[in-house]
Amino acid sequence: MGAWVHRMAIVMSCHRASFASMVLVLVVAGVACQPLARRPAGPATSARPACEGDDACADLDLRYERPTAVAADMALLAGLYRKACDDGATPACTDLGVFYVYGTGVARDPARAAALFKRSCDRGSVLGCYDLAVLYTRGLGVAESAATAAKLYRSACDRGALPACNNLGALHGRGIGVARDAAKAAALYTRACNGDDVVACANLGSLHESGVGVAKDLARAIVLYRRACDAEEMSGCAHLGLLYTRGRGVPRDPAKAAALLGRACTGRVVVGCSSLGWLHEEGIGVDKNVATAATLYQRACAGRQLTGCARLAYLHERGDGVTRDPGKAASLHRQACDGGELASCTRLGMLLERGTGVALDTAGAAALYQKACDGGDMPGCAQLGLMAWQSEGPIHDPIKAVALLDKACRGDDARGCGMLASLYREQRKDLATTISLYRKACDGGEPIACTDLGRLHERGDEITKDVTRAAALYQKACDGDEMRACLLLGLLYMRGRGVALNAATAARLVEKACNGGEQDGCHLLGILYERGTGVVKDAVKGAALYRTACDGGNPAGCVHLGALHVRGVGVAKDPAAAATLFQKACDGGEIEGCGRLGLLYEQGAGVVKDPARGLALQRKACDGGELASCADLGTRYMYGTGVARDSGRAVALLRKACDGGEATACGPLGVLYDGSQGVARDPVKAAALFRRGCDAGSALACSYLGFHYEHGNGVPQDSVKATALFRKACDGGDKVSCRKVQSPR
Repeated sequence: MGAWVHRMAIVMSCHRASFASMVLVLVVAGVACQPLARRPAGPATSARPACEGDDACADLDLRYERPTAVAADMALLAGLYRKACDDGATPACTDLGVFYVYGTGVARDPARAAALFKRSCDRGSVLGCYDLAVLYTRGLGVAESAATAAKLYRSACDRGALPACNNLGALHGRGIGVARDAAKAAALYTRACNGDDVVACANLGSLHESGVGVAKDLARAIVLYRRACDAEEMSGCAHLGLLYTRGRGVPRDPAKAAALLGRACTGRVVVGCSSLGWLHEEGIGVDKNVATAATLYQRACAGRQLTGCARLAYLHERGDGVTRDPGKAASLHRQACDGGELASCTRLGMLLERGTGVALDTAGAAALYQKACDGGDMPGCAQLGLMAWQSEGPIHDPIKAVALLDKACRGDDARGCGMLASLYREQRKDLATTISLYRKACDGGEPIACTDLGRLHERGDEITKDVTRAAALYQKACDGDEMRACLLLGLLYMRGRGVALNAATAARLVEKACNGGEQDGCHLLGILYERGTGVVKDAVKGAALYRTACDGGNPAGCVHLGALHVRGVGVAKDPAAAATLFQKACDGGEIEGCGRLGLLYEQGAGVVKDPARGLALQRKACDGGELASCADLGTRYMYGTGVARDSGRAVALLRKACDGGEATACGPLGVLYDGSQGVARDPVKAAALFRRGCDAGSALACSYLGFHYEHGNGVPQDSVKATALFRKACDGGDKVSCRKVQSPR
């Protein structure tokens, strides 16, 4: 929602309507002048001195005020004004100038209009001076010059032209062409408002609302806004709408706010359009409709209301309500930035830094961040600080980074506080300060900081371990659409840590993360669908989610999709496709992919059989911590499959895998301790290893443990336990155990 700026009611005078028959509205900060309809003066007051003594002219003059006027009338009237002006009638020169401004009855020619206004002004016409000031304000027909405009407005104001007083006040309020002087602006607005210039009343209200140049008095501001709005001055309606949106000085009433802002927008007060667009974007007081919001932002932007340009740019960045178009977003941000919308300078810098929609330009990004920061936009300072922290080469400057992030944080930029906390943590600075910064950032609405703080509490890293607190922080961050937090919270629900175990809730959170672009979430959701955990089991959907994760850069998703292709579950059985996926995962640093690819090379499945390459890949995987590969390698050394038999190496590899939780390694290791291949026999240790493997789901380990109980080998003899273990192993697919169950002898 855009900040308010001093507003000019710029009038092309046209005597017939006492300054008000042709009105242009200008917000000084660059918003376009737009015609604002006013009720024309009645016939009794409209006859012009330029037409005195000329009945035809007077008749046309009256007809001009009516809807029945036609182009021929305008052309004829322009000719009569021209004649009267040439004959020395100063008011006719002024009105003819207005015709040239608008192209009414003549070809549009602002330069000629300026010459006519100057002629009238030089002859002492207040209206001529006022209209000439308008052109200098706009740069129409003359070189734009706020200083010249200010002199002309002052002259007209001193002689009773109240709109000139308002416009001069606007220049003083913004410090354009004259010294910035809020008190002088307030005095000029008061003079004009007391004379029933309702644009000035709205401007005076804005000063009372902010307490700039006058005593802060929200109640007085509301009275002035209502007075302006009731008199059809739509800037007053826009101000009121903003107050009802926020509930400042009036009860919060989004629906009433929307009505007032809609009225202002219809009346061509473009800040009303952008503010109404925001309500539609958020669904506040009106139905949520981002496409409607985009249309309103476009209308505001076309009127040079910079907040409208900025908001429209954000929509184009996201593709929300409009076509996703980073290039158009960059163009809109540039337009807004050039007009002084500093937040857009920061955003444009981010696009340049990433090369999104524009050519990559790190130096240009830094310049934009600097411009925004120097102008008081704290996110700009934060981005510049982040660049100084993370960039390499001459831009890298940790000391500057700390200073900029500290400035942003002190300026209440929550993201700056969060970045500073992360920098302090990386530099191992005072922990209490780091935690305090994370908390300030999180409390200020920076969801990433909530996630980081939650991670500290979950792990107990240099802070009291508190998983319940971590869950609450993840929930807050997830509610703020921080998708990593949704995933982490889902994992807590899946494990029942800090929250009650709830697989369905876990699945919903993980799905939100996936839909929000968190590829780890898509991978995990694929696992849930493959297993039927918290969702209806659906291997096809699981495969599709693995594909999404894999395509999105998550190599673990590639591994799981490849595994489905090996088995032909949820997808066609296709070892060649599996090999391609495992290779992609391995190249992407997912070590399990290397191990699985090694197995395919060992078997010649989907690839040309190459045991040596398979062995190399298995070793790479094991060295990288892939315990299943260590177990497979250990088994190969145990039996001499493709390598020289080496019981010592087998024991080392199998122990590494078993101790690390790889159940498939515990059974073979137990076999070695059962007196196989020269390893010292230790039936007690063997039984313990078989138990570990069996408890972890290894059918083979359950079978071996059953034999130990059957014969009292390393454990007390117990035929009942032995039978139960054989049955469990049989259920797990061990055929020897199935035969034991069927024929216990």
